[in-house]
Amino acid sequence: MAREQSSAKRRTDESLLNRRSYLRLAGSAAAAAVTGTAGAVASQGSDSSPTIERFRISKSEQLGSDQMFSVRWTVADDEEDLDFVEVAANDGSSSLDFAVQDVSGGQASGWELFQFPVGKELDVHVRATDSNGDTSRKTKTVTLGKVGEADILIPFDERSDLDEFTEMNHDDNRIASAPNRDGDAFEVPISEGSHYGTSCRSKFENETGSEPIEAYAEFYIYFPSSFEYADAGPGGTKLPGFAGTYDKAGWGGRSSDGTNGWSARMMNHDPTEGHWSRDHGLLSYVYHADMSGTYGDELEWNIGANSEQWHKISQYVKMNTPGRNDGVIRGWVDDDLALEREELMFREEGYENIKIEQFWFNVYHGGSWTAPTDTAIYFDDLKIKKNASSL
Repeated sequence: MAREQSSAKRRTDESLLNRRSYLRLAGSAAAAAVTGTAGAVASQGSDSSPTIERFRISKSEQLGSDQMFSVRWTVADDEEDLDFVEVAANDGSSSLDFAVQDVSGGQASGWELFQFPVGKELDVHVRATDSNGDTSRKTKTVTLGKVGEADILIPFDERSDLDEFTEMNHDDNRIASAPNRDGDAFEVPISEGSHYGTSCRSKFENETGSEPIEAYAEFYIYFPSSFEYADAGPGGTKLPGFAGTYDKAGWGGRSSDGTNGWSARMMNHDPTEGHWSRDHGLLSYVYHADMSGTYGDELEWNIGANSEQWHKISQYVKMNTPGRNDGVIRGWVDDDLALEREELMFREEGYENIKIEQFWFNVYHGGSWTAPTDTAIYFDDLKIKKNASSL
């Protein structure tokens, strides 16, 4: 995708004074432009208006009493007649900040960076306009610096939520009605004889501005009764977890040595091959510097999961002090501690640059084995927070 973007222009830039977009946002028009319902995602536009395909808000570091956040967007126009995109943030009072980017053709992407005081609840808007004046607008609400709030939040309420991932590689994934609970969920189908699944990534550098050395994540998972294990190895499926592979090591037999990368995805395991009393065994599948073979070590959780039941899964990873065996992995099932390891080595001395690169939302049936029947796994309410051991 070609990214067509001029330099971000703030309202303090004198070049904006004569722009029609500035006039639209000035005075009472500004207040009208930023009216929205708190917590809602609103959109408007006629059939001939441009389409806002992606609209993602990512918080970054706090700077004293302020917090930075970025707004990433992608717009498209079937008539290939895009003109400009406005991005605005308003705190419900007189505080308004916005940026304008000139665009053209049938598709364009961009991003803007804003700064507001911690604690502010903001309405954030993206508006795309073509050369005929046809306009579409979407609105989201964000609260800055809220105690206990995730840095990355993907509720899986609508298809556009999947755009919150930095990368997503499987277009057949979908938002569907959640089984055995109200609302919707992320349905990840796995066909008989196949491995995938999905492979989505939330990369900390992209989403929050920096990579942490410790992070926490939680989500809900549901295994239907149709899920079956293969007759090889653990027989199950790789599941989401933290990683720092840097496209070098930590997956697929690319062993870790403390200088090249690591990963700590989860996995479900045939319960008849272990000590679990539930329908599904759980473990952390870890590539680390002291791993015993070419493939990741299986660190068993002492609590499993049941079919036809939603379970809350929580994970925490802390990088080791370079050169020391003090890295940490913890896991919880429904808030009960199921795994704790505090002696792991992810990085050798001199490799402080190896950190927590991403939360890898990987669903892969295997090892070498494939799914013995058509099935699906469901996920809901993903929350990720860096530099924290809980929410």
